[in-house]
Amino acid sequence: MRERNIHPMKTAIKMLLIMTMIVPTVFLTTTMAAENGPPLESLNISYWPEYDQPSVLVLYQGRLDSSVQLPATVRFKIPKNVRVAATSAVDSNGQFQYDRAWETHKVIPGESEDELTYETIHQNFQFEIYMNTVKSNEKRDFKFDYTSMSKVKSFGVEVQEPLRSKNFKLAPTAQQTKKQDGFETHLYSFPDIEVDQEFSFDVSYDKPDARPSKESGPGAAPADGGTSSAAILILVAALIIGGVIITVWRFKSAAPVKTGPKAASGSRKSGGKKKKSGSVSGKKNFCSECGSTIAKNSKFCRSCGAKI
Repeated sequence: MRERNIHPMKTAIKMLLIMTMIVPTVFLTTTMAAENGPPLESLNISYWPEYDQPSVLVLYQGRLDSSVQLPATVRFKIPKNVRVAATSAVDSNGQFQYDRAWETHKVIPGESEDELTYETIHQNFQFEIYMNTVKSNEKRDFKFDYTSMSKVKSFGVEVQEPLRSKNFKLAPTAQQTKKQDGFETHLYSFPDIEVDQEFSFDVSYDKPDARPSKESGPGAAPADGGTSSAAILILVAALIIGGVIITVWRFKSAAPVKTGPKAASGSRKSGGKKKKSGSVSGKKNFCSECGSTIAKNSKFCRSCGAKI
């Protein structure tokens, strides 16, 4: 049988062509998978302008899809020049687990947006950022943009009106508006979000100062015009101390003056019978008048004549 004579150079060229087609495909698939975040069962983004700082607090609260293996790396596009305040996983009891989430968090610079990534060891997670610092006596005009890096089954957005704001406007119009924790809150709900799907919300309002709705720290004025927590605590403490002083003073004023030791259970009973003054126990008797010895069965004292 005659063997085929395959030229080594031709074989090498064929292999090179095959690798040229396969490698870019594998690389592209791997890159696309790395750029996308894990699928999410739910995600809610809350925009709270001037909540506890003179800027916008943004909270991202999510839940990984049940198909995602833990630990998992979450990936989100965030605006540039923001401050990442916290990254955490949330356990089944609702407790925040910060250590690993914060140690693994990274902010990767991008052209128009940055990317935030970190590891979560639980299905639920939450992170917070601050953006858009504001100043006093300025008309507020914000644009909130979000581009999804994950598929999301249930996506929600809420925008909260800061206290003391006026002429609050929001576009597009919210699907629902309600009072929530003392704030007027505007709500949106979107089902089945795809990767790279974009959302944008325009917010404007007037506010005469840069005081946050929830102020903290010594000497902070109450944001809603009420009494501060510190003042309330001081007032309560003063009332308690005053009540104790008045109670003690009244108790001392009402207590009787003691003239001597007294048994707690009342007067004690004598342990024996009271003896007559005219007799002394023993074999001999004595006169109660003169003290002379008196003979037994005598009716009068022999010395003084006193009647016995």
